[in-house]
Amino acid sequence: MTETTNDFVRRFEEAWQEPGTKFVELFHPEGTLYQSGMETPIGRDRIQVHQQVTLAVLPDMRVKPTRWAVNGADVFIEWTASGTFKDQPVEWGGASRFTLQDGLIIEELSFFDSFPLRKLTNPSLGGGDMAAAALAA
Repeated sequence: MTETTNDFVRRFEEAWQEPGTKFVELFHPEGTLYQSGMETPIGRDRIQVHQQVTLAVLPDMRVKPTRWAVNGADVFIEWTASGTFKDQPVEWGGASRFTLQDGLIIEELSFFDSFPLRKLTNPSLGGGDMAAAALAA
């Protein structure tokens, strides 16, 4: 693993200590973000607003890297996110692929398990084995 990768992972972790202001600083001026639930990627000019909306819903949201790897210009980070939604704690896992240019994100592709968040907004959702539920339907 290169020093650049270690530096990026450290900066990623630090950005999530102040996600309302620091997260967007990780992105290249022409960088994009695409994550679960988005129809299309958003550019750096919209990332700050996206963060503000997310933090309005989960004001104490934090993301913690659990492990990472590198392949050329790509850094892969597996992470755990946590926060509080209407006094209810929530935690979910995900992974992101960051393509770096000059040490900044030119593209982030992020996937995560949205079920814990959807269950908070709709408590009637069942849990358990999705495949078994599909067979029963």
